[in-house]
Amino acid sequence: HYPLRRQRQMCIRDRYYAIISQNADKLGGLVRNVLGFSKVEAGRKWYHFQETDVTKLVREEIANFQGDKASTGINIDARIAGDIPVLDIDRAAFSLAFANLLENAVKYSPVHGVILVKVRAEAASVLVDVRDEGIGIAPEEKDKIFDKFYQGMNTARGSSKGIGLGLALVKEIMEAHGGKVLVESKPGRGSTFSLVFPIQPRRR
Repeated sequence: HYPLRRQRQMCIRDRYYAIISQNADKLGGLVRNVLGFSKVEAGRKWYHFQETDVTKLVREEIANFQGDKASTGINIDARIAGDIPVLDIDRAAFSLAFANLLENAVKYSPVHGVILVKVRAEAASVLVDVRDEGIGIAPEEKDKIFDKFYQGMNTARGSSKGIGLGLALVKEIMEAHGGKVLVESKPGRGSTFSLVFPIQPRRR
């Protein structure tokens, strides 16, 4: 009976470690968003623009994210076009915005779901899409989800809660790049968030 009891203890330990790791990731995300937004509101957020291969940066961020979120069982399907021009962006700010969209996609995706990430060029813009298979967003909420501290109806009823700064920070970052963030969603049919970067940036 000892080997069986030992095996059970190890399973319980592994579950505790997974819970601790997940909570640490959530706390880390909250801290990053709070610090990032406090700098923005205090006028201390300086953007350091530099020519960047966005496709390479996206691949790096996905690899890091998948390593951290391996226990969720959610897969990321990356489809990156081959004609993406180099962009003049703030790498750290891009990483924060992209990570927020991936975090939200994981939060609202079903177990063993798939997140689709696409990088594509369209007219005078480069778009980075993050699509999930989750619960979706009600039409009346689409204009509110980018407001500071806004908690959607599904978030309020569910167990995945934050403080409502992530998408507001994404919006600010995109505006600083002369771009925007778009969302397409239907309740029960998932959501697609798109970071839209102008190929000819307007710096702030």
